Amino acid sequence: MDVTDESAVSDFCKNIDYEDNYIKSKAWISDPRSLLIKSHLLCTNILTNPTQMNVAMQDYMAVRSDRVNLMLRVVQPFFSLGTTESVPHINIEEKTSISAISRIFTTLNTTGQMLTPFELVVASLFPYKIDLRKEVADFRDQGTFYPNMDKTGEILLQTVAMLADVDQKKANLPRTITHTNFTQHKKAAFDALESLGEFLSSNLGCGLDATSDLVPYDAIFAPMGRALSHVNNKNMTGPDLAEAHRKLCLWFAASALTQRYQEGVHNKQVRDFKEVVNWIDGGSRPAWIGEARTPSLFDRAPEGAIGKFIQCCVNQNDPRDPVVTAHKVGFRSGAMTTEKHHVFPVRFVQHLTSWEKKTDKADKLLNLMFVSRETNKRWLNHDPRDHINEALKAVSIDHLHSVYAAQFIPANAVSILRKPEKSREDFYSFLEARQAEIQKWIEQRFGIAPLTDIVESDDDDFDADSESVLSFEDS
Repeated sequence: MDVTDESAVSDFCKNIDYEDNYIKSKAWISDPRSLLIKSHLLCTNILTNPTQMNVAMQDYMAVRSDRVNLMLRVVQPFFSLGTTESVPHINIEEKTSISAISRIFTTLNTTGQMLTPFELVVASLFPYKIDLRKEVADFRDQGTFYPNMDKTGEILLQTVAMLADVDQKKANLPRTITHTNFTQHKKAAFDALESLGEFLSSNLGCGLDATSDLVPYDAIFAPMGRALSHVNNKNMTGPDLAEAHRKLCLWFAASALTQRYQEGVHNKQVRDFKEVVNWIDGGSRPAWIGEARTPSLFDRAPEGAIGKFIQCCVNQNDPRDPVVTAHKVGFRSGAMTTEKHHVFPVRFVQHLTSWEKKTDKADKLLNLMFVSRETNKRWLNHDPRDHINEALKAVSIDHLHSVYAAQFIPANAVSILRKPEKSREDFYSFLEARQAEIQKWIEQRFGIAPLTDIVESDDDDFDADSESVLSFEDS
């Protein structure tokens, strides 16, 4: 984009939304201005202070003369904030038409008072006697999987946009969803999402008939829903259908492990749909899928994209409660009420030999397993050895190994849990054994090899003590 083109800059800034990842979370620092020069990040608290803003911009432009136009023509006019906030009100006369009210809402949304894209589409469709809220509520009543896939109604609208071949970016839905294309594609969009929910739950452990908490990125729903509809419309059977499903599963796995939809979502949705459909129809595999690897899992948080994907894998393995092995656990239809249990409990690890309270943490993805609520209550804060001994009162050690193996806890890891005295080293040895088991399973299931020599952390897991910053890094 040419930042000297005022019209282009204005259009760009009006269309930017949270999915474009221009806001990041960083730990608090005493000198926030230094982040701008060091990392091209501008703390939002500076944006509300005109003096700090001017000083920060001057310091930055002195070092980066190539960014003068960016700061003066984009950042200062479109991202600086006022020091006070007001709540505007508008009186609408009783005789005002619905279409006029819709235009008012649209104008407000582009001049400072934010409404969600869904709310704006509700207003724009109402003059055509389409009650969008009721339509979505009816679909939720009809669906088994859809209610856990679309909390706001925006996923349905994105899928309508995909099917209508118009821009499905959330910020642009009020412009691209018309009464014509909504009426034409709403049922097909719902059917595509419901079918996808069943596919993801049956083949990838997403458990969308029971929860919305295991899906790494709901951004994949619209493009994959349309891709699955493409497969279904081809009436494939036997090996061809199995191969198409394998490719869809690989798309899902690779997107989670590479954290693909963390930023630049809109363009990737369109491109990935086209590339995967071409692949299904006999074309080449998308390069980014072929390059996907399973990264280190040591510092992954359970609620990050990778953490949720691994929990999907556990969910897919038909896990059972370790004590009452007849009871299904996990997040799926027919499972007992399930909780996520720390195999090495948080309070227990604090007493391990050599444990460093400031740096070592028990709340890690690799230290979680699914158990029933009753089992979790009894096991809270106890030695893992006690957990194993309780389970062995009901089943043999071989059977217990199979129960733990379903949650990627191999026999050598169980042996660590059974040790009478455990240390910090044992804790990390347990994590290593479990990581190896997960990575081996992913490679066998999806053909995605591990990348074990690089340790990363989820960028989408924010620090508790953090503040927002705007990113102006080079693209």
